[in-house]
Amino acid sequence: MQSLTTPVERNVRLSEHLGCDLRIKRDDTYPVYGGGNKARKIRYIVEGAVNAGYDAIVTNGGVQSNHARATALICAERQIKCSLILHNDRAAIPSLCGNLLLMKIAGVLPRFCKLSELSESMDAEMANLKDQGFNPLYLWGGGHCVEGSLAYYEAAKESQGQCDDWIPDYVIHASGTGTTQAGLIAGYADLPTKIIGVSVAREKVRGSSVVQASLTELGNYLKADFTKEQIDFRDDWIEGGYEKESGQLLQSIDGNARVGLILDPTYTGKAFLGLEKLLEIGEIPRGSKVLFWHTGGLLNLLSSPTYMDQTL
Repeated sequence: MQSLTTPVERNVRLSEHLGCDLRIKRDDTYPVYGGGNKARKIRYIVEGAVNAGYDAIVTNGGVQSNHARATALICAERQIKCSLILHNDRAAIPSLCGNLLLMKIAGVLPRFCKLSELSESMDAEMANLKDQGFNPLYLWGGGHCVEGSLAYYEAAKESQGQCDDWIPDYVIHASGTGTTQAGLIAGYADLPTKIIGVSVAREKVRGSSVVQASLTELGNYLKADFTKEQIDFRDDWIEGGYEKESGQLLQSIDGNARVGLILDPTYTGKAFLGLEKLLEIGEIPRGSKVLFWHTGGLLNLLSSPTYMDQTL
């Protein structure tokens, strides 16, 4: 598989404003399938799936799922049958935009269901494709599998090579389904760097458990022992839940855009708000070396009703 990298950049104005040595890992610029962490993961997942003999993928997500968008685009490129199950009320979707638009123009017609019916709908679509003669891969939302964690284990090594002797005291990132955080923890296990995952929806107990399970799975795959690694999963800035917003979140997004850092209200905005608050209360000391891992989200920003409804 061809190696694709993203840059590590320093924003001088933000470093001065926050009072830390801030660098940003720009996975939002990942150069294929719309970018972001889901694009990085899906390359590993599909490579493994093709090598294992799968010729179709059944997966799920929300109507603005970055994972579903990346899956639709890579499947179009690789000519793999793609079925997307979106847990949304179709009638409540305000417009065809953002990730949903890219899914459609990639040739995928999503199926919609209630969240409570998601597992049943996934099973039904698997059976449907098998009846048609396909050998489908069952892929849970967010790219939740060992290949997703492996992608971020190797991304951590990529970042370390780019930073040379600059070793971050902290890595801050948005944490959802757990594999990004698991990969980063494993990738930085031989350094004193602390990985802090800021939850985009899940409460701490469940989120920490899922990250731990993914870390254990990755350790088994790599034949490495990560049992002593600490899981730091914060649920302080969920701001009401998945795709929910708050005044302080929107204020942070607007303020950071004015110094050139574009964030979104679903993922990266919450992670950066967490970074700001951790610096504000002194849990991250002033002057610390901080790597903010930008996992993408521009399409989530552009499809946010809060911003779409604004006028000049």
